[in-house]
Amino acid sequence: MILFRILGLVIVALFYAIYLQRQFALRRRGIRADRLGKGQKERTTRTVERALLAVTLSMPVAQVASVVWGRGADVVCVQALHFTPGGALCMSVSGAAVALGGVVFFLLAVVAMRDNWRAGIDREQKTSLVTSGVYRVSRNPAFVGFDLFYVGIAAMFPNPVLIVLTLAGLVGFHLQILQEERYAPGAFGQAYLDYARKTRRYL
Repeated sequence: MILFRILGLVIVALFYAIYLQRQFALRRRGIRADRLGKGQKERTTRTVERALLAVTLSMPVAQVASVVWGRGADVVCVQALHFTPGGALCMSVSGAAVALGGVVFFLLAVVAMRDNWRAGIDREQKTSLVTSGVYRVSRNPAFVGFDLFYVGIAAMFPNPVLIVLTLAGLVGFHLQILQEERYAPGAFGQAYLDYARKTRRYL
């Protein structure tokens, strides 16, 4: 359905526009925010970050290709999964709602982080612990945003490549969170431990 293709492209464009705008804004202020796989890091951390970088660089291409040339959930679910047309439409609408929720969550995380935003662990630049805004309800709202966005687009335009990349992204984000949780107590001390006790990892 053409409406869902247009909506899918708008959602994808919004998400990556937010991400790139933040990266460029920080770079103009001399802040190197893209730290995935860069700098002095333990081997495990570097491996996780490089794998995550590969997934996150591949995902926009897969998402746009799926939206433009792939079959939407309305076709895939009826033909391959034997959904009723109403069920397939429900999956498309639900996917769009989840993806949009991911965009909103990600935007709120970016706004709350301000100049403290980093993609990847950065031991060379000092940042402040952010616990306000959306960080009151989640320790990792940016990752929640990514997860919802990935899952929503995959639900709207399901295909094997996009589904595999989405699953890889979800696993990669979780492993990255675990790496950051090992790093944060040393960087932020007791303040982080107190924050972690009262705020959930996801929601």
